[in-house]
Amino acid sequence: MESILMSCEKISIKVVEKLIIQNISLAVNKNQIVGLLGPNGAGKTSTFYAIAGIVKINSGKIIFQENEIHNLPIHKRANHGLAYLPQEPSLFNDLSVIENLNGISELSKQPNLMTVDEIIHTFNLKKIINKKGRELSGGQRRKTEIARTLIGSPKLLLLDEPFSGIDPIAVDEIKDLLSHIKTMGISILITDHNVRETLKICDKSYLMADGSIFLAGTKEEIVSNSLAKEKYLGSSFE
Repeated sequence: MESILMSCEKISIKVVEKLIIQNISLAVNKNQIVGLLGPNGAGKTSTFYAIAGIVKINSGKIIFQENEIHNLPIHKRANHGLAYLPQEPSLFNDLSVIENLNGISELSKQPNLMTVDEIIHTFNLKKIINKKGRELSGGQRRKTEIARTLIGSPKLLLLDEPFSGIDPIAVDEIKDLLSHIKTMGISILITDHNVRETLKICDKSYLMADGSIFLAGTKEEIVSNSLAKEKYLGSSFE
């Protein structure tokens, strides 16, 4: 039986008396990449915020490594091994790549899974280590941001739109890196509007609409599902 790393059990978030996510239940197993997909306004980012600790849930439970974490602040969830990478740029623009990496390494209170040198080698960052954050292309920036999440000892990465604003070659590179990260024993929960490329790397995915999950399955199960095409993918999606 596969071991569950993180699960949301019937979580809901209410803002000004309006439910923006309703009774969401999902699970990420160890050594697994899981997608959370859906149209704009479906509730994907709100679900990520809830797991990361940015917003509080009104009901339900979030369990990580068999511990309830929904009442913990962000930094304590991070100490447990949960790393969140938002869609918005998060590098320091006035610092070089190596300074961005070293700065986080020095601040980390957890034993580092990899040294900064190992991260630079794994992510093929050597040619850009002296570039300032503002000088990086979209793909270079995203690779550096993902690399930075590996400092410390993460067990689960939450990746919000990692393919946004980057070219197809960079998308392929990041897909390969995410698959490599999985082999390191790190699980990933990912959301992205590039649904075709996201489905390719996910072991399973959940589809959301209007604040609720309406379907879960493998790429093949989702692509062949009539409800998935009706609510999200479109009739011509293959």
